[in-house]
Amino acid sequence: MKKSILFSGYYGFDNSGDDAILEAISTEIKKTRPQLNIHVLSYLPEKTKEVYGVEALHRFHFKEVFKGLKETDLFISGGGSLLQDITSSRSLWYYLGLMILAKLLRKKVYVYANGIGPIDGKFNRFLTKTVLNHVDFITLRDSNSKDFIRSLGVKHNRVKVTADPVYTLEPSSEERILDIFKNEKIPDKMYIGFALREWMESPDLKDKIVEGINLLLEQRKEDILMLPLHYPKDLHFAESIREEVKEKNRIYILKNNYTVKDLMACFSKLEVVVAMRLHALIYAVVEEVPIVGLSYDPKVQGIIEELHLYPGEDVRNFEPKNLVEKILYTLDRKTSCKAHLKYEKKALKEAALENIKIIDTLLEEKE
Repeated sequence: MKKSILFSGYYGFDNSGDDAILEAISTEIKKTRPQLNIHVLSYLPEKTKEVYGVEALHRFHFKEVFKGLKETDLFISGGGSLLQDITSSRSLWYYLGLMILAKLLRKKVYVYANGIGPIDGKFNRFLTKTVLNHVDFITLRDSNSKDFIRSLGVKHNRVKVTADPVYTLEPSSEERILDIFKNEKIPDKMYIGFALREWMESPDLKDKIVEGINLLLEQRKEDILMLPLHYPKDLHFAESIREEVKEKNRIYILKNNYTVKDLMACFSKLEVVVAMRLHALIYAVVEEVPIVGLSYDPKVQGIIEELHLYPGEDVRNFEPKNLVEKILYTLDRKTSCKAHLKYEKKALKEAALENIKIIDTLLEEKE
């Protein structure tokens, strides 16, 4: 009889990073463990079922969720940045609540390739510590997350630092990129890329980016390609930036909502990318594209440190001219940067595959 696994994450919200996690996990499991039935809690279950070829339940329909938990052999929380309260406490309570319910139903619980923190609320820290001390296995995508849960008082001895599942994905073909560029009326050439988002703690971010791009276009022949990862929020932000740049005709934007593999493939057309979103950094590593990080969250700073990259800028207090200097510095060292990322990518892909192997271990164990 086939065994079932149930995934919970930020799925069904048109966020490329979280969609990439689900794409990577489901692809690898179906390829190597076809005997497993995959179920996913999603905000858009019908779309998730159609796109990823998995069974999907509505994450906010309690009866569906309860039935899914009751019938599964293993409950998996992740991947992604699920356990944090910077977005809201409600989000944190939702994911912890699912773990508590799964344990009450005597199910094994696996925290899968999570980036954990920040968690600032006193009760939230206590609750997170308590729940994590009672799950069956924890894998983390960076060392900072391990340090963080130890600081909370998590004493669990089954904790392992692995890597984000997205490192195992293969991007779409060159032919597909050409189709995308043709449809978007984007010339087929190399660009300087920007993968940005708005950030509430940096209200002058747009003005600074516009100033930086103006400086950059004065000094470089390459045009700019903007790649929105959270649709349509990032698209609106990119369009608002383009409207204020002096040479608007040199700014191109991917305007349609693409699959994870398509979007990742488009990164191969970049000489360098200025990346705020975590998975923009990961897509760049997969395509061996030199990176300048623009950090808004500890998870972004964490991956920059894990990859031993040249330090980027903090979104809250950077100067446009300093950002441009780092872009130019990285472009001057493009060859060595690409070689470094190729080396890092291999190790990260191997580490990411460790996440899948632990599923086998937990399914074989008795509750």
